[in-house]
Formats: sequence, structure tokens, C-alpha cells
Amino acid sequence: MGFVWARLIVLLAGWLAALATALTASALLATPRLSVFLVSGGLWTAVMLLD
Repeated sequence: MGFVWARLIVLLAGWLAALATALTASALLATPRLSVFLVSGGLWTAVMLLD
């Protein structure tokens, strides 16, 4: 059960990193936040699922 919680925490941390990436890209490059957030979070989720 601890393994499941650890993976969920890592997944949440990845989505928080995706949010930080989206906010940074929006501030520096004027890119849309939502698309960068969804792509970054989706890639993180895919990596977690393939692991």
C-alpha cells in the first residue's frame, strides 16, 4: 500500500512541476498556460504509466 501512495505523491509532484513550467513559460515566452500545463502533465503521466 505504501508503494501506491508513493507513486501518487510522485504523480502529484509531477503535475505541480507541470504547473510551474506552464507559469514560467507563460511569463517568459507568452505561451498559453493551459496547453503547456496539459502537455507537460500528460507527458509526466505517460512516463509514470510506462514505468
